[in-house]
Amino acid sequence: MGVFPKRGILYALLDNRFPQGGAIRPRAKYMMKKPPRLMKVKLGSPATLSIPIYSKSERILLWCDDGVFEPSVDTEFLLNTTLASPEWKKLRKPRLIDVGCGSGAIGISLCMLKPESRCCFLDVDPRAVGSTRINARIAKLLRRSEFVTSDARIFLGSPGRVYDLALSNPPYVPLPIKGAHSHSQSSAYAGLDLLKGLVKNDWRRYRRLIVVASSCSLGLVERQLQSTRCTIRYLEKNLKVAFSIGGVLDDKNWKRHLLRQGWIEQDSTSLTGYSHLISVLMLSYV
Repeated sequence: MGVFPKRGILYALLDNRFPQGGAIRPRAKYMMKKPPRLMKVKLGSPATLSIPIYSKSERILLWCDDGVFEPSVDTEFLLNTTLASPEWKKLRKPRLIDVGCGSGAIGISLCMLKPESRCCFLDVDPRAVGSTRINARIAKLLRRSEFVTSDARIFLGSPGRVYDLALSNPPYVPLPIKGAHSHSQSSAYAGLDLLKGLVKNDWRRYRRLIVVASSCSLGLVERQLQSTRCTIRYLEKNLKVAFSIGGVLDDKNWKRHLLRQGWIEQDSTSLTGYSHLISVLMLSYV
């Protein structure tokens, strides 16, 4: 018996040997009836989604339980810009926190590159924390990992351990004024409150924060920064990528609202027919 549960989605995260500048091209979402053995999952099989990442020629297998946010193009940009930053290169024994960890792709990838690092994986969804625990076990990182199921605003909004670097790719899509359905309330919109709290960092729980913002949320982040004592640096700004946030494009009222605000636009070259701009910001509180 392998380490994977009976149901879920399996992904392979790889190095940057990919065509067309690292565009994400899902081969399939494969609902597994039987747990596969790790060695039998091969590159390019129908069971994998390949996205370009990170370093060397290692691959990272990630398990996503049903309902857990999948690795995306945002994940790719966040990781690659983090690895290229001087601040990351200077860290020797970093204590990291992956906020809204989902599958754990971000924290696990970075921990694999710095053998003396440790990471706290934080998510409000127990399915996400469970997926991350499985993925940390696959990557042999359990001894260097901490798993917390909690609302990040509560966990980080009180005194406690200080982390060298926090990383987060939270949902960032504003809710329309009227008519959004319950799925919208519980997923993408909920991330805006988290984003506000992360930027404020009232208790100084981390020295630096690297976070993804969209054209949907960048204005909110910049307004929040006006009342926050920190320095800001854009690792990447206004990269045009496909817009594919789960549930948003299926909601006509929500999609119409985002188009009217100019936060997303129709794009015939995009895999989804819509695109938006994403930025990666580093905030320093030291």
